[in-house]
Amino acid sequence: KDRRAITIAYEIRGDVLREAGRYQEAINAYRESHHKGQNPKRCEDWSPLVSLNKIRECHVDLKEYEQALKVIDKYLKSAEEDKDRGDIARAHEYRGDVLRQEERYQKAIEAYKESLDTGQNPERCEDWSPRSALWEIHKCHVALKEFELALKVIDEYLRSAEEDKDRRAIAIAYKIRGD
Repeated sequence: KDRRAITIAYEIRGDVLREAGRYQEAINAYRESHHKGQNPKRCEDWSPLVSLNKIRECHVDLKEYEQALKVIDKYLKSAEEDKDRGDIARAHEYRGDVLRQEERYQKAIEAYKESLDTGQNPERCEDWSPRSALWEIHKCHVALKEFELALKVIDEYLRSAEEDKDRRAIAIAYKIRGD
């Protein structure tokens, strides 16, 4: 049997169930995908982070934020075991997303800053961009009515977009700044 194909099939099943609003069944399918992909050893060309992230998304859809944070802990542990700074940075960003949705804005900002620190130090990860975390920090500052801080973060976002020559992100930053 091709375990990788079976693993992906469970993941696709989870996607369909989630789309149908059958979240618990989707979570079970993603868990089965995760289990099949990890046992007896991890499948080649497969990452457990995909199924974990989809489980997190289901919990967020259900507003089960504490469950989502527990899944992020597993995601982070797996990323740390793989020594993948991009995935570690994404784990912190996902934590920030959940905390922001819970309206725990200060904690969310801390998580996003951890994402930025991990993704940029000692140098920027190739498969990661700081703009998503910066955008979310901006949204947290706006929610907290800290508009000057929000503008400073948008300036950082703009610098990153200019560095990457991302014209769409540059236009968004200028629009927000009112330039």
